[in-house]
Amino acid sequence: MNDKVVHREDLGNMGFCNTGFGLGKHLFNTSKSKTLTNPGIYGISLDTTAISFTAVDPGYRAPTSRTIRVTNTGNQPTGALTLSLSGTNAASFTLSRTSLTSIAVGGSATFTVVPRTGLAAGSYEASVTVRGANGITESFPVRFIVR
Repeated sequence: MNDKVVHREDLGNMGFCNTGFGLGKHLFNTSKSKTLTNPGIYGISLDTTAISFTAVDPGYRAPTSRTIRVTNTGNQPTGALTLSLSGTNAASFTLSRTSLTSIAVGGSATFTVVPRTGLAAGSYEASVTVRGANGITESFPVRFIVR
């Protein structure tokens, strides 16, 4: 077999026809070509990497909740997303919602997180995770101190 590397500039010398082109003893059929599209890319970004609430004294009033923006950075809708708290002190914080509906390409949605009131003196930390299908997952820590 006499194979040869063919550069794009040389394709004009290969005897094209409307159903394919010949290269040596081989015929490559172009009539069954497919249109290539970008593969589905799924991703999100969060507008925070960590949240530390201001330290308070016992008997504190409810701290101001913090808003987190979730932005679709992919080229496909995200699908439904779940929000969760995890870690030793997960029960010491509250999320405003536990799910987000699908976010359109370039779109965003928000939720809030806040420490619970009435916590005893101590240091509290948990992790907030936003998760969806197709490998979507982002998380960040939240911290709160009652002196």
